[in-house]
Amino acid sequence: MPKEIAQHEMLLDPEHSQKPQPNLQEVQNQARDQQQSQQERQSILEHLKYKNRLQEYTHRACMQLPVYQTMNERFPHAPKFRSAVLVDGETYTSPNTFSHRKAAEQDAAKHALEGIATKIRDKGCSLICEDTTFCKSILMNLLSR
Repeated sequence: MPKEIAQHEMLLDPEHSQKPQPNLQEVQNQARDQQQSQQERQSILEHLKYKNRLQEYTHRACMQLPVYQTMNERFPHAPKFRSAVLVDGETYTSPNTFSHRKAAEQDAAKHALEGIATKIRDKGCSLICEDTTFCKSILMNLLSR
């Protein structure tokens, strides 16, 4: 009887159980996907305001609201989303793919804001440098207040 109990205890002991061992590649892929998913969630929390900032900018500038288009570039069970946003007739596409739609849209909004900032910087500097009367009229307007 004690021999049977010892065998039974071995079967109940998780160290002695004979489970099929997972494939090392599968474990690495799952760990990588979990890490990427966690990074995306943190990225969403850190930069949650990109879409908000873009919408506020378009509202203040009297433009149409941004329009997002998000595509799944992989399988339904393992999606990889890429998003593009249309702002003021210009389309800004995220160069990265994400496992969550929201993260893809945030990234597209981020690239749109960066593109708009560059565009304003380039056009703004060239206007002021080329046309000094524009600078004078701004100064006169500020002095008259």
